[in-house]
Amino acid sequence: MKVNPLTRDKLRNECDPTQFKFETTAEVEALDGVIEQERAVRSLRTGLDIDKRNYNMFVAGASGTGRTTIVLDAVRQAAKGRETPPDWVYVHNFKEKENPRAFQLPAGKGRVFAQDLDWLVNHMKEQFPKAFRDREHQEEIQEVVSGSLSREHEFFSALSKKAKDLGFLVKSTKTGLITIPLSGTKALSNQDYDALSDDDKKEIEQRRRELDPFIHDFVSRTRDIEADTQEDIKRRQLKLAKKICARPFGLLRRRYGRFNGLKDFLAAAQEHMLDNLGRFLREGAPQPPPGEVDREFIEYKVNVVVDNGSLKGAPVIVEPRPSYHNLFGKIEKKVENGVYFTDFTMVKAGSVLRANGGYLVINTNDLFAYPLVWENLKTVLRYRQTTIEDIAEHLGYLPTSGLRPEPIPINLKIVLIGPPHVYELLYRYDEDFRKLFQIKSEFDYEMVRNDDTTRQYARFVATTCRNDKLRPVTRKGVAHIVDVGSRLVESQDRVTLQFNQICNILIEADRLAAQTNDPVIHRRHIVEAVRQRDYRLALLEEKVRKEIVEGSIFIDAQGQKVGAVNGLAVYEVGDYLFGKPSRITAVTFAGKAGVINVEREARLSGHIHSKGVLILSGFLGSCFGKVRPLSVSVSLCFEQSYGMVDGDSASSTELYAVLSSLADLPVRQDIAVTGSVNQQGDVQPVGGINEKIEAWYNLCKERGLTGTQGVLIPAANVRNLMLKDEVVVAVGEGRFSIYPVSRIEEGLEVLTGVQAGSMDEKFQFGPEDSVFARAAATLDRFSADDEDE
Repeated sequence: MKVNPLTRDKLRNECDPTQFKFETTAEVEALDGVIEQERAVRSLRTGLDIDKRNYNMFVAGASGTGRTTIVLDAVRQAAKGRETPPDWVYVHNFKEKENPRAFQLPAGKGRVFAQDLDWLVNHMKEQFPKAFRDREHQEEIQEVVSGSLSREHEFFSALSKKAKDLGFLVKSTKTGLITIPLSGTKALSNQDYDALSDDDKKEIEQRRRELDPFIHDFVSRTRDIEADTQEDIKRRQLKLAKKICARPFGLLRRRYGRFNGLKDFLAAAQEHMLDNLGRFLREGAPQPPPGEVDREFIEYKVNVVVDNGSLKGAPVIVEPRPSYHNLFGKIEKKVENGVYFTDFTMVKAGSVLRANGGYLVINTNDLFAYPLVWENLKTVLRYRQTTIEDIAEHLGYLPTSGLRPEPIPINLKIVLIGPPHVYELLYRYDEDFRKLFQIKSEFDYEMVRNDDTTRQYARFVATTCRNDKLRPVTRKGVAHIVDVGSRLVESQDRVTLQFNQICNILIEADRLAAQTNDPVIHRRHIVEAVRQRDYRLALLEEKVRKEIVEGSIFIDAQGQKVGAVNGLAVYEVGDYLFGKPSRITAVTFAGKAGVINVEREARLSGHIHSKGVLILSGFLGSCFGKVRPLSVSVSLCFEQSYGMVDGDSASSTELYAVLSSLADLPVRQDIAVTGSVNQQGDVQPVGGINEKIEAWYNLCKERGLTGTQGVLIPAANVRNLMLKDEVVVAVGEGRFSIYPVSRIEEGLEVLTGVQAGSMDEKFQFGPEDSVFARAAATLDRFSADDEDE
């Protein structure tokens, strides 16, 4: 089973710059939007075409894939073909002032209606005083007053005559009527009255009591006359006010009476205005500052909470901060003389109401950062209406507004944008989500690399350079960007769709071109930009490699050892991946403990790593346990590992170490190993393959390349190779080797230089000195020792 190392052409899929027909991207047509993803776009269109309840959408995908740009383009295009939704206004409720009324008007009419109501109030403030000061009306009122006074005079004259007959003089004062006794025709003074005898005083008081009913009758008649007069004046003023109101209110009824509910509102406003004529007749009342609401006539204001007058089509609202108030609106408050107050003019719409009749786009990373929002958003979608209310009610506190605006019907489509795991969590644990969000549009993080997508990449690079005002890129530079895109997804036949990383590289390459006064971005600038990005993030990687080179971490890059294999792990620090060599050792001895995972016993093994170790027991049983009981104990350890170990990419390495120990055969230390294994001995692909190879190469370079060093990788990982130029050159010059293996047997022969061996029909291994034969002999010896005991 001779395994040949990979040739240079297998180590990366280099984009051929000659396929481009341009010198720089300045000649390339810009890309309209971003490179589209057919599956995601089709799902988007389906969701946008279905205008039914519960057909809200969740757009899943990794950040930087262009999902937001594509979504907004699709939503805005769909919005253009829809009708513009109506305006919404809040007005005073003349029956229940705590419950403002909500009305809808055609787009743009809400603002006009508010202006018309303002005009009406100003018109009445001008016309009422003017009409009431009119000479004809004043004369009419004076006539009524004169008639009233004349009647009162007649009654007073009759009373005076009756009083005189009874010997009294009646006078009218500010405090009321007083009666003065007469002596003949002369009124008695207080001194004269006091000088009278008691009998005379009794006689006067007797006559006074006879006069009292006539006085009471006079006062009652006078009050009736005054009441009738006031009623008559009020009736005449009301008649005049109605006459003044007829034309302007009639005009507004003709304009707005056809809209549901507004006819009744105008009637109530007119009635309220007629009942409060005194407000309009005050002179010298202070005017509010410009921009302030005239609170004297607040009942006649119109609060336009949604104004779609400037829209063409349906609204598209992107809410970057979906807090409770920003989404659902709020009731503002003001302080005056140390007292909070509010009214319906301070009711403010949120994004849900502004997007009514259209689309609301929210990122889930923002949405779930605010309490109460998700539950209330589902309530809005379930009941298809929104209520602007004080958030204190939801928190269980005493509400301070006292207002309960009328709910407004809602018909909108919500588009959530978020990572796939958020969709999975919501779908699994939120029953309402499964019902309300019927459309999932999933964006891939990669796409097939072919001639067409390569040309699209070139257009994307050209568009980025123009949008960000970067220098144009040469065709060799574009070709290398395509290679970078493939490396980001570890694939020779695919490229990344996470364009933010590509944009960042172009921006940094443009900086390097500026430093050398180059008018264009060359390939060398992009290579250097990538190198510098790696350098900025590679501090931990370099520290680990330094410890290995200095001998603090025991890793050999030459020689041979029994039961010790150099494995390769990958670490992720933020957005940076790097490989780390680790010595994996196995010790085998007689016993029945089976495979002991030291990491697991120390509680440093993750679930997947533990599974990989358990698979080794299956392989050993399948391979050696058919004719003998396995009386063996195996101790496996990641040496000098003090943190968690997870993943199964070291399972083949661990198996090589076990077989080396059982066969008592040394393993090459200049070869590092990665790859997982199944119970049948197949070597399976792993992730981070490029970083693992480069980590071992860098260590070997630090120690000195001998020409024999290399890496053992799964053959299935060859398609994932997009290695850096330095490694590719070293392989091409024969200073470093990469061996692809499909089976454990192949790897054993590379590592030991000895045939792996095979099992015949009698379950015996041959040749005699093969790895499997030597391991089987050791297991037979362990079993014999166990039987002897």
